[in-house]
Amino acid sequence: MTKTRIAILYGGRSVEHGVSINSARNIFQYIDKNRFEPIPIGIALSGVWYKTETVSKEIEQGEPLSLALNPGAPVFTTASGKSFSVDLVFPVLHGTDGEDGSIQGLLKAMDIPMIGTGVSGSAMSMSKLVAKRLLKEAGLPVNRFLYSYYSDAKQYSFEEVVKEIGLPFMVKSSNLGSSVGVSKVKSKADFEVAVKESYRYDDSILFEEFIAGREIECAILGNEPAQASLPGEIIINKQYEFYTFDAK
Repeated sequence: MTKTRIAILYGGRSVEHGVSINSARNIFQYIDKNRFEPIPIGIALSGVWYKTETVSKEIEQGEPLSLALNPGAPVFTTASGKSFSVDLVFPVLHGTDGEDGSIQGLLKAMDIPMIGTGVSGSAMSMSKLVAKRLLKEAGLPVNRFLYSYYSDAKQYSFEEVVKEIGLPFMVKSSNLGSSVGVSKVKSKADFEVAVKESYRYDDSILFEEFIAGREIECAILGNEPAQASLPGEIIINKQYEFYTFDAK
């Protein structure tokens, strides 16, 4: 039986680089190797692509890759001149350039089939601000929120945010995952630290009403018709106030 050649794309230039490596390592370990031939391709923090023997944080020990920009015959070529193609790409990149439609757009333009959400879905979902606006426009209930851009002449004060959405509240970078750039604010001192931290990673931030609730996740598999997995609840260790990067 001919195996399907799957490129597992991991690493990337995002601050979530390490999270991506952990995710890809699990996929590489548990993928059915009787049916699939996994080909790990790591993207270093520099943005250079490498073919690696396995999923590893030592991405640059692999062989540098280039991609021929030919939608009719997409081919990867190593620095030593060896070329290969794949049947499918599994992007396991997290955050910027990985979940925001960037890599999805490249693969789509090259007619390379991929696993996961497409260009528009990725872009809309990665932006917390865009996602919340779309949900609100669709009539779905969302918690109260404010937003601000780094370039805004006037930034929200602690008092203004409290007046609009109450205390405590959350401060979040708009375009990251894994709870990077996310803080819970309970005081003015917290506020100043949280805003500075969120602007480290993005030029737009959200102030969100805090809701003490349950963390429920659900996976969507397939295209048409899509299938939903059973929902699962994430039980957060009591040492954490919310589902932080460390908690994850």
